[in-house]
Amino acid sequence: MGSSCLFLLLAIIVHASANPNERIFEQELTQIIQKYLAPQDPTTVPSITNINITTDSCSLMYNSTNNVISGFGSMVVTKFSPPFLSKEMTMLTEVDTLQAHTTSYKVNGTLNGNPYTATGIGNLVMKGVHLTLKCKADSYSIAPTVSICIEKGTLSIGATADSLTANFQGADELNDYINTHKDVITQLVNEELKENAGSFEDSINKSMCKS
Repeated sequence: MGSSCLFLLLAIIVHASANPNERIFEQELTQIIQKYLAPQDPTTVPSITNINITTDSCSLMYNSTNNVISGFGSMVVTKFSPPFLSKEMTMLTEVDTLQAHTTSYKVNGTLNGNPYTATGIGNLVMKGVHLTLKCKADSYSIAPTVSICIEKGTLSIGATADSLTANFQGADELNDYINTHKDVITQLVNEELKENAGSFEDSINKSMCKS
């Protein structure tokens, strides 16, 4: 960045620190992200196949079709640490409610030591979904517009949720297990996020990289 841009960045950081209610970076990034995500919310995932859920209490294989995911379009950036002194960048985001609905799921295997099979309609609701994104920035600027370009292969994403409620048709035992073991689901989500980090990089660069 040039000296004038660096000075402006310093001024904004100082101003934001002195006025914690005026989250300048976070507000602008929230607007950019919501503008990109809103038209895609809800989105349909045609199929989820062979998701293996294995813990001390269960060994299950999950498959579903016609999965509708909604709520991510209202994502809010709660904290942004720009690549100021180094290329490292961190962004914390939150989604109030994330919902997943499937018109047809099937799960089979063992649960609590017994053979288990269930099929039907399924719903999963996650409240207070927090995402932590860390990466290295190839380039970064705030004027005339915010632009962030992520270095290929550096994005990592971690997810947590305040609460999780499962409502799978004909699967009361499975629902009880999921509702009391939300960490099992968030671990699966984190594995999926890690596997698809490259495509997320491409999406973020498409929406936020202006250079």
